[in-house]
Amino acid sequence: MQTKENEIFKQMLDWIYANTEAHNQADVARRSGLFEATISRVLNGRIKKVKQETLRKVNSAFDNVFNPAWLRGDSDVMLTADLQPSATHSDTDAPAGFSDMVNSPDHSSLVNAALAAKEETIESLKRELTTKDETVTALRDQLADKERYILALQQQLRELHTQEHPQKEISHGCSYHMGVAEPE
Repeated sequence: MQTKENEIFKQMLDWIYANTEAHNQADVARRSGLFEATISRVLNGRIKKVKQETLRKVNSAFDNVFNPAWLRGDSDVMLTADLQPSATHSDTDAPAGFSDMVNSPDHSSLVNAALAAKEETIESLKRELTTKDETVTALRDQLADKERYILALQQQLRELHTQEHPQKEISHGCSYHMGVAEPE
């Protein structure tokens, strides 16, 4: 069974092969910094779920042509609005109204769409950072609790040791055993 992320990854590769100079796994791996074996394992189903980081890395390597919301599975619109049509694209490949936007003298709607996509990416990264900050805070709290617990155990151990061996008194860095001072 395909995960949504794996299906998205395969659709990305299909689009990349058809619309860029990258025509195989080696080309995509070289450009994105992934291992070719990783791409192969995803396509062969040996990697059960592609990480969002991997999808973003490939998107970044190909000028962020893919809509970040689509990469997360939150949108059916695959391409970002700032994708420029090339000689290999026809008007039917572009989203509805895209050709009119690109050919109009006022490109502000194109810029606004690109900004909106970037803002969405920034908001997504902020949410991810907040979650990670909360995790770090929780881990720090757990560490402080464990340190307090260790200190309490050490104190209990000293008390038990003193109760079991009252003849051994610790004085000035030495312990006395059978009348002979031994450095600690």
